[in-house]
Amino acid sequence: MKYFIFSVLIFSNICFANEFDELATTQRLLDQVQLSLDRARTVAVQFDPNNRRRYLFDYKKANEDLNTMRAGIDRYTQPSRAQPLD
Repeated sequence: MKYFIFSVLIFSNICFANEFDELATTQRLLDQVQLSLDRARTVAVQFDPNNRRRYLFDYKKANEDLNTMRAGIDRYTQPSRAQPLD
C-alpha cells in the first residue's frame, strides 16, 4: 500500500511538472506570435503609410488578447496565495 501511495504521489508530481512545461512552452509561443505581429504591423505601415486599405487588422486588440492569455497563464502558474484543496 505504501508503494502505491508513493507511486501516485510521484505520478501526480510528474503530471503537474508536465503541465507547467507545456504552459512555459505556450508562453514562448505567445512571445513568438507577438514578434510576428510586430513584424506584420511594420510591413503594413511600410506598404500603406496612410492606412487607405478597406480592411485593417486590429493589432491593438490582438496584442490585448495575447496579454490576457499571458496574464491568465501567469496567474495560474504563480498564484498570489495558496489555493483551497476543496
